[in-house]
Amino acid sequence: MVEIQLEKEVIQLFKHIEKNKNFLLTGGAGSGKTYSLVQVIKKVIHDNPNSMIACITYTNTAVKEIGGRVNHSNLRVSTIHEFLWENIKKFQKELKMGLVSLINNENSKIKIQGSNEIIDQTYFNKLEDGIQYKEFTLVNSGIISHDEVLELANYMFKSHPLLCNLLKDKYQFILIDEYQDTNPLIVEIFLEHLKQGKKKTIIGFFGDSMQSIYDDGIGSLEKYIASGDIVEFQKQENRRNPRLVIELANRLRIDSLVQVPSSDQKAPNMYDGSVKEGSIKFLYSSNDNLDMIKTTSFFETWDFKDTTQTKELNLTHNLIAAKAGFSELMEIYDKEPIISFKNDVLNKVKQDSEEIREKILNNNNITFEEVVDLYPIKNRQRQLKKDLIMQDSHTNQLYNQLKNLPFSHVRKIYINKDSLIDDKKQDNNDDNKNGTKRDALIKHLFKIQSLIQYKCQ
Repeated sequence: MVEIQLEKEVIQLFKHIEKNKNFLLTGGAGSGKTYSLVQVIKKVIHDNPNSMIACITYTNTAVKEIGGRVNHSNLRVSTIHEFLWENIKKFQKELKMGLVSLINNENSKIKIQGSNEIIDQTYFNKLEDGIQYKEFTLVNSGIISHDEVLELANYMFKSHPLLCNLLKDKYQFILIDEYQDTNPLIVEIFLEHLKQGKKKTIIGFFGDSMQSIYDDGIGSLEKYIASGDIVEFQKQENRRNPRLVIELANRLRIDSLVQVPSSDQKAPNMYDGSVKEGSIKFLYSSNDNLDMIKTTSFFETWDFKDTTQTKELNLTHNLIAAKAGFSELMEIYDKEPIISFKNDVLNKVKQDSEEIREKILNNNNITFEEVVDLYPIKNRQRQLKKDLIMQDSHTNQLYNQLKNLPFSHVRKIYINKDSLIDDKKQDNNDDNKNGTKRDALIKHLFKIQSLIQYKCQ
């Protein structure tokens, strides 16, 4: 019954899975790669009821989507950062030693800010909470974030074959969605370092090298295809795009994939037994006033108020904020002077000698203002920033709220405008999810919204 529902590419793919071969399923935008990924997961569960599957995606939105399509106790869906941290966080002794080694390695990007000194192996031994993974980075305190966890995980799996064995023992299948934006360090873990483990785990990649968005993504897996580490399967049929868009995409592609319209009569790009023709227009303008451009003849048949007919893509947070109606709130986060001032002072502390730095950072009795006075911060006009803050009634009020607090507390205050639009909270139960960026104010507003909705029901 399961076999009848499988796409032809997936059927071919499973012939190689049966031979314990790693694979890559590639296809253009609109080919239904996520649909194929879900098919693979379901068949793996059907054929291997005792096997554990890890599905790694690039965004939390994708985590929700895939987890919603396949709900099974054998499936673990997560982002790459969450997955890696989950599998290395318990090995604190090795993490501390690994972090020290990377800090001392001139080729590593992990450094203690303001210091180029070599540190000894006992540097992190006194940390009460060990090495931690958070939304901000404070390497000297053992706190790492997204970029550091990738490099540290790569080091851990490369240096400790036992860790590779433990991961392969835990998961018999590891499936990676949107592989083209996966950092090369991660691909090294799965296709090179895991070879040290004795057990067999099948690694599957899903994506399209032509849809790479981020500069630090691996983009292509040609190296591993050529070496025989993975076998590639191409999805040639496109289910979403009309004929002219498919033809345009084929002209733009520089790889061997040539797309054709889907043979499925129920595909979105099919109508009355034939593929939709579609139309293409390229519009170039030196005028960045989008509202004015919308009034031109090019868009006279477009209804921008009807989201079922017209989609508008905004690529930056500031554009999204303006569309959503909270641009002023974004500006508050962008121009917050007190936090910026605190960061300047903290950077000065970190640049001081190790003895003084440790005395200030670990002293709960020294106040924020006392540290401010120890490190006078000036602007380009050689004016003291503290004096400027005191002259403004608003910032003076904020400063007075902080000045008598311990510096050890104030230095940990961070705000990030990403907190306003983080997509990790998909419902009310996600508030305490690992890695959530949502600001406390935004969480509070969501609670108010929930109460209003509850009252109106």
